[in-house]
Amino acid sequence: MRKKYIAKEKGDDRKFWEDNWNRTDIEDAVKFCDISPLRPVFDTYLPKYGKILEGGCGVGQFVIYYRRKGYDMEGIDFAEDAVARTSKLYKDVPIKKGDVLNLDYPDNYFKAYYSGGVVEHFENGPLTALKEAHRVLNKDGMLIISVPYFNLLRRIRSFMDVGFLNRKYSDIFLDFDGIPAVYSLRHIHEIEAPVSERFIFHQYEYTKKEFANILNAAGFKITHVRPVSISWGLMEFSLLRRLFKRATADIGRCNKFSQENNPHRNANNKFKFILRNILKRIIISEDSDIPAIKTLIKILGYFSANLILFVCEVEK
Repeated sequence: MRKKYIAKEKGDDRKFWEDNWNRTDIEDAVKFCDISPLRPVFDTYLPKYGKILEGGCGVGQFVIYYRRKGYDMEGIDFAEDAVARTSKLYKDVPIKKGDVLNLDYPDNYFKAYYSGGVVEHFENGPLTALKEAHRVLNKDGMLIISVPYFNLLRRIRSFMDVGFLNRKYSDIFLDFDGIPAVYSLRHIHEIEAPVSERFIFHQYEYTKKEFANILNAAGFKITHVRPVSISWGLMEFSLLRRLFKRATADIGRCNKFSQENNPHRNANNKFKFILRNILKRIIISEDSDIPAIKTLIKILGYFSANLILFVCEVEK
C-alpha cells in the first residue's frame, strides 16, 4: 500500500473536508449522481426495501438522490458544517453528525451500508470502522465500499521515483486537486512521525489484494470488485489534468445546448453535443454498455482508476 501526506497548510483532516464540502454546490452534486460511475453499482445492489446508511456522506448527495428514488437511505458525517448546510436546505433528508468508528445504531439495524472514500483516512487502519459497519448490518446485509486504489500507474510512478531509494518517501507531486503531496510505501498500517514538518497524513492507497484481505478479516465476503473514477486517477498528471478540466467544462456547456435559427451552426452544435455526450459516458460515467468500449474501460480502470470499489456480503 502507499501512504499519502498532504501539505500542512491545508489543515487537519476535518478542516480539509469542511473546506471541500463548503465549495460544493449540493444540487449540482445530486445531479452528478445520475452520471456517476457508482450509480449502476448502487442500482444493482442497494436494496429497494430496507434501511441503508452512508457512513461519511459529506453533503449527502447520494442520500438525497436515492431518497428521491424511494430508497430508505440516511447518512452521517463528522463534517459538522456540511451536515448543517444540507439539513438547512433539505429539512426532510435524514443526515446527521456521526462517527463511523462508533455508530449510534443498534446491532443488525441496516440492510446496506455505503462507505465512499472514508476508511482510508485512519492512520492506524480501517479495521475498526469496518467491524463497526459489520455490527450494524443484518445477517443478509450488503457493504459497498470504495478506497483509493494503488493502481498500476501509481505503482510504476512510485518505483521510478528515486526519492524512495534515497529518503524512503517520494518527491513532491501535485495530486488531482492540485494539492502538494508526498508518498511513502508501507506493508502495514502504522502511526509514525510525518515525513517532514511541511506535511501531515491524509490517507492510504490499496492494491486490490491488500484491501480484500482487510475486508475478509472484518467478516465480509466479496462478491464484486470494480475500479472506478478513471479520469481522477489520470488527472494526477498535470497535462491530463488540464485536458480533463477543459473536457469537463465542455461537457458542462453541452448541457446548455439549444436550438438556433442558423441551420449550419445548429448542425455543428448538434454534432458537438452528440460527441460530448459520448465522451461524458466514457470519461465520466465509465459506461461499459457502449460497444467496443467495455474492454478499454476495464483496462483503464486497473491501470489508472482513482478508487477501487468492493461489494460485499456479511460473512455468515
